[in-house]
Amino acid sequence: RLAGRVFPHPATLLDTLAEDVRRHSGGGMADDMALLAVRRPRRADHDHCHEP
Repeated sequence: RLAGRVFPHPATLLDTLAEDVRRHSGGGMADDMALLAVRRPRRADHDHCHEP
């Protein structure tokens, strides 16, 4: 369901993923979830970081 989607911020991805899991499980969660989202800098941001 998330394939091809672009999220503006890692927290938005995690919120969407957690909500999808809640829907899939019928709203009840008996177990904990540990989620981690990592964002790569955009190319323009990356190039800027390495300027002298």
